[in-house]
Amino acid sequence: MKKNEYAPKWFIITAILILIALAFFIVKPYVSAILAGIFLAYVFNIPFKKLNKKIKKPGFSAAIICIAVILFLGIAIYFLAQVTIKEAFDFYLKIQEIDVAKEITNFFQKLFHASSEVTEQISITIRQAILKLTNTFILNVSEVITDIPKLLIQAFITFFVFFYFLKEGDNVMVYLKRVMPFNKKIKERFFKRSANLTWAIIFGQIVTGLIQGAVAGIFLYFFKAPSPVFFTLLSMLCGVLPFIGPWLVLIPLGLFMIAENSTLLGILLIVIGVPVTSIVGEWLRAFFVGKKGFINPAVALVGMLGGLKFMGIIGLVIGPLILEYLLIFVDLLKKNVA
Repeated sequence: MKKNEYAPKWFIITAILILIALAFFIVKPYVSAILAGIFLAYVFNIPFKKLNKKIKKPGFSAAIICIAVILFLGIAIYFLAQVTIKEAFDFYLKIQEIDVAKEITNFFQKLFHASSEVTEQISITIRQAILKLTNTFILNVSEVITDIPKLLIQAFITFFVFFYFLKEGDNVMVYLKRVMPFNKKIKERFFKRSANLTWAIIFGQIVTGLIQGAVAGIFLYFFKAPSPVFFTLLSMLCGVLPFIGPWLVLIPLGLFMIAENSTLLGILLIVIGVPVTSIVGEWLRAFFVGKKGFINPAVALVGMLGGLKFMGIIGLVIGPLILEYLLIFVDLLKKNVA
């Protein structure tokens, strides 16, 4: 073809950049849902392939996996919501019955022999923290109820993307490898590193945190802590976050039990529950991650917290991946291989 039959290169690049920006604003409200669908497709890729080997119909196999996941999540959310909301409300009523801040302040005063001014400041801080936590919980519950239509749309998009990426996942990977502007060696390194990172985050942080929270839940039941289901779920969330863990739930709850005159059980919850869950967490992280090369803990923490704020629960996985991919590209740029 003649040269004048082509559009100028600067025009094509400008058009692509503008369209990318417009596309981002179009999909921005649904970024979390799209990424959640891709994440689910990655997690259930192996079961899908095993099922498809028998059925040999990718669309039908993907539909079966999607329906099974929807049913499981629906049943789990239904029963957990019933129990959790009831236990959270019961715990809220129990807090109203006793002056938790005063009891905990008296405990600190006896333990550290602090002055009245210090204990008063501690009391004010504790009261403010309890009030803020309670208001935040009530606000979040209200937002979830009012946002049900929006959540249904997000769920539809998530499972549509989930279905598509299960069915067309291999074709998508082939396309990505074809359009990436790297040589074959760099492409293989990038995709291998991506798989390792995802494994490390899913199993090194999320699965470990969930198991840690479940172990904390055993202690909560054994030592007769209030609202065990609610605080088990909270322990799981804390267990997922790097540098944190179930101790952030067990210690304040143990102090609350001490203030409520369950002194021995509260002390045992702290003295036994905290170290055991911490040891279990460290052992599981080493076991799951192995030689996969876990990402820098600081990157994981910032990525998870930032991702959680920006994208919701799926950000716990996507946030660290984005930061680590950035570091990979910076490394490629430094070595002049990009």
